[in-house]
Amino acid sequence: MKNSDRETDANKTYSIEECINHIGLGKFQWRLVTILGFCSMADAVEMMLLAILGPALTCYWPNITEIQIASLTTGVFAGMMCGAFLFGILADKYGRRRVILI
Repeated sequence: MKNSDRETDANKTYSIEECINHIGLGKFQWRLVTILGFCSMADAVEMMLLAILGPALTCYWPNITEIQIASLTTGVFAGMMCGAFLFGILADKYGRRRVILI
């Protein structure tokens, strides 16, 4: 092998996709994908419950107004926003793993 051939091999660049395909997915990556998939499913269930809860509340409490139902949904999303902000700061300070386990 010529010296110039070695230099071209050493200077060759790879895309991120090529690197990931070369490395492959290990046990950690599959576990992470599974955990994140379950988190996404839990979030979807929460959205479905909010969609079902509004009409169900009118059956139990006929005097409830649309503004009160909207306030419930707004409260849920405001809580998610504040929680994401607070836990983001805590994760930066104490580490993601500790905050996620809490």
